[in-house]
Amino acid sequence: HILISAVLELEKRRAGRRILADQSQVPTGQIQLTLLVLSLAYFLFALPVLIIENSNEPQEFILLCAYSWYWWMYAINFILYLITLKDFRDIYKLFFKDVSQFLHRKVCQSKSQTDVTDRTTPTPLSNINVSF
Repeated sequence: HILISAVLELEKRRAGRRILADQSQVPTGQIQLTLLVLSLAYFLFALPVLIIENSNEPQEFILLCAYSWYWWMYAINFILYLITLKDFRDIYKLFFKDVSQFLHRKVCQSKSQTDVTDRTTPTPLSNINVSF
C-alpha cells in the first residue's frame, strides 16, 4: 500500500504542474482514501486471527469465529469500493443497466414467440366447450 500511495502522490504532484494538468485522469484523492479504508479494514479483520493464533492454545470455537470474522473482510471490501470510488459505482450501474436490458429483451422475445405459437397451434376439439 505504501508503494501505491507513493506512486499516487507522484501522479498528484505531476498533475499539479500547469503543462500536464489536463492530462491527469487518475482521481488520486479517491484512490488514496480507498487504500486507507481498505488498509484499516484489513487490520480490523485480521487482528483477531493474529491475536488468537499467537495465544497458547486457542479454543476451536473461538478460532472458528475469528476466521469467520476474517473472511467477512472480502465481502466488506466490495462495499468499501462502492462507497469510496465513484468510478466503481458508475461501472456497476452500467453493468446492471446492460443486464436488465438484456433480460428484458429475452423476456419480450420469449413472450412474443409464445404468443405466435398460441395463435398458430390449432385448438383440439376436446377443449371446445359447447353448451345448448
